Amino acid sequence: MYYKVGSAAWGESNYATVAAEGTYVFYISQQQVGTQISVKHTVDGVDSALATTTVTQGTVAAPTISAVTTDDTTVKGTGINGATVTVTIGSQNYTATVSGGAYSVTIPKQAVGTEITAKQTLNSKTSSSVNTTVTQGTVATPTINAVTTDDTLSKEQESMVLLSR
Repeated sequence: MYYKVGSAAWGESNYATVAAEGTYVFYISQQQVGTQISVKHTVDGVDSALATTTVTQGTVAAPTISAVTTDDTTVKGTGINGATVTVTIGSQNYTATVSGGAYSVTIPKQAVGTEITAKQTLNSKTSSSVNTTVTQGTVATPTINAVTTDDTLSKEQESMVLLSR
């Protein structure tokens, strides 16, 4: 059984032995979607008709999604080059194309506890979703008004400390 991958020429080195029950196995490197793989059987110098298949997209792995805080205005993660990542917050979708193994979408700042999901689509196949929950970002340092020995407090005020931001 001879085989060829893509536009490669038929060659004596591309063959697989057919077992007694008529099965054969050959190993090739991972192929791009759309690549054609053809096989033919040759007996006593006579070739069979070609059998051809085209590589289709297999399962698409889910992207990653980095942690997001209340300070962030982007969602970042990793995915498959060329895939479209859809980030969903509530009913709003944001999309980006993965380049160099990474994606980034601009979002408005989110409240603590907001759930953000991401999935990616490549060659009409969509991955499962991954999610992260927004956590508290930087908390502002409080300030204290100056207090001097001349300041007085009433009984009600003695139990309070005046803090302002």
